[in-house]
Parts: sequence; C-alpha cells; structure tokens
Amino acid sequence: MSKWSAEAQAKSLKYGAYISLISGVYFAIMLVAKWLELADINAGEWPNILMVLVALLFVGVVTRMSVGNHKLTGGWREMLGIYNDEFTRETSRKANARAFVGLIVVLIPGVLIGENLATTAIGSYVTVSTYSLSLIVVGTLVWSISVLWEMRGQGEDDHG
Repeated sequence: MSKWSAEAQAKSLKYGAYISLISGVYFAIMLVAKWLELADINAGEWPNILMVLVALLFVGVVTRMSVGNHKLTGGWREMLGIYNDEFTRETSRKANARAFVGLIVVLIPGVLIGENLATTAIGSYVTVSTYSLSLIVVGTLVWSISVLWEMRGQGEDDHG
C-alpha cells in the first residue's frame, strides 16, 4: 500500500466536500421544484435550467480537480474515509457527527407526526419523495459545509 501524504488526504477530503456541496445544491433545487409542483405554483423551466447549470458545474469542478491530481488519490481509503492524518480524520469525524445530528433532526418530526401527517398544514407537501430528498439535502449540505468550515484555515489549494 503506497504512502498517502497528509496534504493529499486533506485535499481529498476538501475536494469531496466541494463535490458534496454541489450535489446538495442540485438536490435542493430538485426538492424546491417538487414543493412548487405540489403547491401548484408554475415555476416554468427555471428549476430544470438551474439543475442543468449545477450539473455542468459539477462536471466542471470534478474535471478541474482531477487534472493533475491522479497521484493524490487514496483509492479505497479515500472512498471509505480511512484517513491516517489526525487533522483530516478528526475533520471527517466531526463532519460525520454533525451530518448525523442533522439527519436525526429531520427524522424526529417524521417519527413524532407519523401517520397524522395528512391532518397537518404541511401534510400535502411531505411525500416519500420530498422527505427522502430533504434527508439527502440536509445530510450532504451539513457534511460538506462542516468539512469546509473546519478546513477554512488550511491554506488555499491549487484548484479550488
């Protein structure tokens, strides 16, 4: 197993946070579009246009970050979040804990309201689809913002 430097681990986590943030924005646009549709508000093609622009941003950022960084990847360690560097490991742990709390905050009302959701004011806006999207949005945004917040003093990277 090759050596994965602390700098490469930090860059990998930061790049993952950027990608996760863009993905969270994409799903947030999708969630708002579904809510507008459920409220019978015609937003036209704007949600679709925004989703295409965010998807292009995603492809652009992934391409930009991938150019010249093939030596920085940690392979399976990167995908599974197995970091040797203490700062990177702690940053990842804090972000995971914060995302977990964010998901619990979204799940608790679902458990408490449960079957009585149809009788509430927001009952018509909460479907399985929108609830699932809200979990994705909260999880990705909390995790990525947490990582970027913790790494804000880590200097500027070459591609960010």
